[in-house]
Amino acid sequence: MKINTIFLTKSTQSGGVQTLIKTIEKEVLKEGLKVNEIYHKNPWTELYKEIDGVNYIKLNTAFENKSFTANFILNIYYARKKLKETIEEKDKIIIYSPNYLLFIPFKILKNNQVILVQTNKMDVYFTKKARIVFKLLSKYINFFAIFTEYDKKRLDKIFPKLIFTLKDKIRYIPRACTIEPAKGPHKYGKNLVFIGRIMEDQKNFVGLIEVMKHLPKNFKLNIYGNGSENEINTLIDKIKDYDNIKFCGATKNVKKVLNENNIFLMTSFYEGFANTLVEARSQGLPIVAYDTFESLKWIVYDGKSGYVIPLGESQKFADAIKEIVSSEERYSEISKNALKMSESTEYNKIMKKWMDILTC
Repeated sequence: MKINTIFLTKSTQSGGVQTLIKTIEKEVLKEGLKVNEIYHKNPWTELYKEIDGVNYIKLNTAFENKSFTANFILNIYYARKKLKETIEEKDKIIIYSPNYLLFIPFKILKNNQVILVQTNKMDVYFTKKARIVFKLLSKYINFFAIFTEYDKKRLDKIFPKLIFTLKDKIRYIPRACTIEPAKGPHKYGKNLVFIGRIMEDQKNFVGLIEVMKHLPKNFKLNIYGNGSENEINTLIDKIKDYDNIKFCGATKNVKKVLNENNIFLMTSFYEGFANTLVEARSQGLPIVAYDTFESLKWIVYDGKSGYVIPLGESQKFADAIKEIVSSEERYSEISKNALKMSESTEYNKIMKKWMDILTC
């Protein structure tokens, strides 16, 4: 039996889904199983090496001088042809979008276990096309791994007629924290940090800059991440007049970066689960984030381990940061709460949930 993962980009770049794919692959290899990683696009920058033992398979993605419709049909045709050659009966298939059900031949869907994985907030994850595909082909899904009960409530509202059909297929699997948790509360300070993909349309760096305008100059913001050259240059241009905001580039050492800073900020317009928040709280960093995705309230207990702020209320966001550092005692209290909450995403606990469905 092999485990086949199918996603848009190769997992050698940074990103929450890419981290999950790499993590699952490593655990599956430990069990002595074979792994195929099937993808469409190479990353902007390969930050990570390929994993020994993983078979990487790139699908055709673009055909010159073809219309969008023709490209779409050709993509499906060649993907199905490749998957027929690659996936054997009784293999397991992990897909990270409902749309990939279209790429898998019906014979394989019928004879193999398919695991669908949530990768974004439900309203973003289920595009118009994805909703149609899901309604038509959800019967071929054996398990649907979603983040939290909050996400399940939203799923039920989107697909009210499928509540009972999906009930036995749902598995709650939040993202595992892949870095070792801190031994005690974090150190007090006013260094703020963001780690994530550099993509304005999602991450809302304009909103982050607005927050910084409300803070005294002794608060420093460090931004870490990878993205396209255009996105990075745009961000650098936006912050060039702010002495207390710095773009630091991509990092492989998230734990080190978190331990050099004191509060994690997130102003995204939307997220799925936000791995970096899980990593931040594992090091005892208080978190302040805009309330733009369902699982945030599961990750951050408002007023306890950080603050959840309505989107766009930059003054309230800045006030929350100032409240956290109002005293070392208050900071330490929130840091301890963050550490306590991090136990729910402890690595071995979450990976057991994955292995239970991958080896059943």
